Order: sequence, then structure tokens, then C-alpha cells
Amino acid sequence: KEAVVEAGGTVRQFQNAATLGRLVHDDLLALIQERFPLTPEASTPLQRERRRHETFAISRRQSYIPRVEILAQLNRLAEQGRANAESPNNPPHALNAMVVVAPSGSGKSALVAYWAEQYRRRYPEAFVVEHYIGIGAEHSQQREVVQHLMMEIRERGLMNDPIPDSTDALHKALPEWLATIQGQPMIVLIDGVNQLGNHARGVA
Repeated sequence: KEAVVEAGGTVRQFQNAATLGRLVHDDLLALIQERFPLTPEASTPLQRERRRHETFAISRRQSYIPRVEILAQLNRLAEQGRANAESPNNPPHALNAMVVVAPSGSGKSALVAYWAEQYRRRYPEAFVVEHYIGIGAEHSQQREVVQHLMMEIRERGLMNDPIPDSTDALHKALPEWLATIQGQPMIVLIDGVNQLGNHARGVA
């Protein structure tokens, strides 16, 4: 304790574990608020949604051990999508899709999170949307997915219409919103599609 005081540190007394826990909690909260302050720009619905998914993605990336062969497959698919989007002969609604199937707990979420970060580093301008189903207490997972996609599209200035309120209206409007993305690839990563209902899986 004397060494801490001599070094300029703060020493506080506590009587029991509960008191110590509160002190640690308060210090950590103060540090988080200092390092990552909430600003008006970071309080929009879209930025809150992004932060929620990015927090989850970070937790998965930290423990991921890269598997070169699987990452290479994802890279090939993404490059094919970029080539299609940039080609003058590209069909208006060309789509490349891949479904990653593996047992629960095998690392699918970590794979998606790791690959998305690597792809963004390679193409900082890329339009990449990550949505991890089941990480919150959403009342309607399928609604959350579509709303997130529409918020991202509107953020890019591709659509100015208001986002519909009802689930049916969201699903009907989604093709029109997606059709505004031409000449650039959009990568949508939806993790946990198996947690959606049958209708929502069809939409995805």
C-alpha cells in the first residue's frame, strides 16, 4: 500500500466484498465513460444498432482461430460479387449467396465476425452489414433484421422514404429498397438465421 501511495496512486478502504464490488463497478463505469463517451452523433437508432452488433462481433473475434480454407471461400464469393456489381453486363438484381451450416457452438458467429472485419480492412469503402440474431431481447427478430437493412440503405443516401412500421409493409418494401443498390456490392451477413420463423427465413 505504501508503494502505491508513493507512486501517486489512490488508496481506498473497504469493509467487505460488497463494498469492494461497488468501488470496482464505479471505477470501471467511469473509465468506460471517459474512453467511450456518448455523443449526440452516436445516439441515432442506426448507430445504437451498429454498436450492439459490433459489441457482439468483438467478443467473438477475440477467440477466433482463423481457418484459411473457409476464409478463402468467403473471399472468393465476395470478389465474385464485386466483379458482378462493377460489370456493365451485370443483371440488375444479381445475387451471390452462401449459407454456412454447422453445429451450434462450432464458431459460425466468430467466423462471420472475423471475416467481416478483415474484408472491411481490405475495402474500407465496402457496404457491409452485420446482423447477429438472438443477441438482444427483440420482440420480433425478423422485423429487426429488415429494419436494420433499411436503416443502412437510407444512411447511404440511396433511399429517403420513411421505414414502414408494420412487419408486412417492411417485407413488401424491402425488394424496392434493395433495388436502389446498383453499381456497388452490398454484403449482408446474417448470423443465426435458424432462429427465425419459417416465413422470415424465406425472406432472408
